[in-house]
Amino acid sequence: MNFVDELRKKYLKPIPREDQTPTQLTLTTLASKPKIVYLCGPYSGVDHRVVERNIENARAIAVYLAAHQVQYICPHLNSAHFDTILPNVSYEFWMTMYLNILVRCDALLTINGWQRSEGATKEVALASDLDMPVFHDRRKLLRWYVGL
Repeated sequence: MNFVDELRKKYLKPIPREDQTPTQLTLTTLASKPKIVYLCGPYSGVDHRVVERNIENARAIAVYLAAHQVQYICPHLNSAHFDTILPNVSYEFWMTMYLNILVRCDALLTINGWQRSEGATKEVALASDLDMPVFHDRRKLLRWYVGL
């Protein structure tokens, strides 16, 4: 079993199609229309200042995307400082949640320093395995987003 297969087995729990409720079908239909970009970069750090800097770096990219009308999900902003607010919630919970969100996205955009992050490298590996476009340049992402 390769690395990505291990990630899938460990973190991803797909909903069987025959078990979908009308609400899930509606959400699937709605989600299939706009492109959604997943922001991927380092979150953790040796201290609170590093975590805050990583969140600020992600926020700057999120602001850029919003200013260009790009729909996105930014885990850094979605659960900012939850590592201190909920210290008993495991790393496994966060990875499972965000990998399940990632597979519903259409592309991934990396944030500087992603290569040094265990979680971000897992996210990039999964996106690549799913043949999801992975962008390291936000200008190239914008061209893809608008269909150029």
